[in-house]
Amino acid sequence: MTSITLHEGLKVIGDGGLRECESLTSLVLPEGLTTLEDTALYDCTGIESFTFPKSLTDMEDSSIYTSKWYEGLADGTELYCGSVFLGCKGKKYPSKLTVRPGTKMVRIERDYLDGVNELNLPDGLESLIVTPDSASSECGIAKLTVPESVHYINLRNLAHLTDLKLPTTAVLEESCFSGCYQIKNLTIPKGNTTLKGLSVGRTAHVVLPDDVLEVRGPISNGDPYRYNNKDGNSNLKSIDLKNVRILTGGALSDCVALESVTLPDSLIALGESCQQSSSATVCSAAARSCARSRAAKTSVRSEMAASPAAPC
Repeated sequence: MTSITLHEGLKVIGDGGLRECESLTSLVLPEGLTTLEDTALYDCTGIESFTFPKSLTDMEDSSIYTSKWYEGLADGTELYCGSVFLGCKGKKYPSKLTVRPGTKMVRIERDYLDGVNELNLPDGLESLIVTPDSASSECGIAKLTVPESVHYINLRNLAHLTDLKLPTTAVLEESCFSGCYQIKNLTIPKGNTTLKGLSVGRTAHVVLPDDVLEVRGPISNGDPYRYNNKDGNSNLKSIDLKNVRILTGGALSDCVALESVTLPDSLIALGESCQQSSSATVCSAAARSCARSRAAKTSVRSEMAASPAAPC
């Protein structure tokens, strides 16, 4: 098969949808297509030209890397596929990387980002995924402003990032900020009802929004080898838990610099959270007792509400 016609109305090409169509030499993707899933075009090695529609807003990078089209690009070429920016080919990146207006997704994965000191993102961007190789130490991005339009964020391994401004509302990927050891202060966006841990590293202060109800996992996870603080691995000094109802999974473990924690009245379940926060002014036993009491009261109220009314 050397050619294929894809009609308008097609929205998604799924995982492996056109995989290993090695005889294809060109591919025109129709307007209206929004998503290319992982390996959708993997091993279509003969494709020499692509036409990507502006409607394309979500794409896995593996779809293009095995094609002749990609091989023919010069190192450092900026990879724009429809409304998706996949970084630059190879390891040649500019010191100032400015994503062009109209881009809806930035997806830079596995690249080293060596030499990049500034990343400018356009208004209207919707998804931000920047996860350079963990071995990278030459990515010098220290400040980053994420536009208010962004609703999904996954940032990792930005080892020099200190100042980060996040949008008011955005979903954070699990393990977001892993390897971002030097963020000074962190205000979590709304839209994250459950947080499965946060890799805050050297962050001193964390503020949770009103809609975070569960924290399941550690909020320390710094680099214990690079930024060791006594026996723990976090410089976290304060955290505002707002309306959290469930705090478990070692949420505050290893936070040896933590000075105080105020447990909110909303708390109904507290797991192994505070035992290793040696300087924090919080009593685990009393907190558990308080949590059990609240849980018991909630259970009683629920049972009363569920019981049928007594006959007159």
